[in-house]
Amino acid sequence: MEPVEEIEKRIKRLEAEIELAESRLEFMDRVGASSRYAIWERREEPLDYYMVFFFVVLLLSLAVFWWVRAKVGVSYVSLRPYIATAAVLGILPVAYFIMRARGRRKDANPVEYLGRRESAARTVLREFYIPLRKAVEEDDREGIRALADKLITDAALAGDFELLNEGDAKLTAYALYLYAVGSTEQAGEMVELLERAPNRAVKSLLIKALEEVGIHEVPGEEQGDHEGAE
Repeated sequence: MEPVEEIEKRIKRLEAEIELAESRLEFMDRVGASSRYAIWERREEPLDYYMVFFFVVLLLSLAVFWWVRAKVGVSYVSLRPYIATAAVLGILPVAYFIMRARGRRKDANPVEYLGRRESAARTVLREFYIPLRKAVEEDDREGIRALADKLITDAALAGDFELLNEGDAKLTAYALYLYAVGSTEQAGEMVELLERAPNRAVKSLLIKALEEVGIHEVPGEEQGDHEGAE
């Protein structure tokens, strides 16, 4: 299991993902699916405006009532019933937007979803796997450590990484750190992390690091990948 070969497989997998997304987007655009989804989403906009208007009117009504009460000076009239009523009615638009947001996440526009995956694949290729292949080929441990830092600090890259089922970004970054250090003291951590390696590229790096510190009997070397390893 050579690291460069496994990284190359991940690169080809993402390139195939990009080509597939492009062909699907082109087809959906040709049959008019993109415009149909846009029209469908615009149908929900009037209700959005109504809910916002309802919420604003509710707040303004409460404010006007409070102002009139203060102006007239009727101190014995309590605002509590009106505040309670406004709070109950105010739940309606809030609940609507929460359910709307959840519904969008669950039933995402497939055109947007394909575009998102295509963009994520390009980013992960450009920002992670291609630089990783170069760093491994040149045995650039500092470059590998820099990539690990990037996975930790760049939330957008980490999000794209996990969206594509490439594995947990933090777990991958930790594996890269261990590979970059490559010391005998971390051998136990390498073995432990190997069992949770997110894909074969990361697993191959850990196996190589273990072999470099003199451990050639690696547990789980023949096991299949975890999520996203296809």
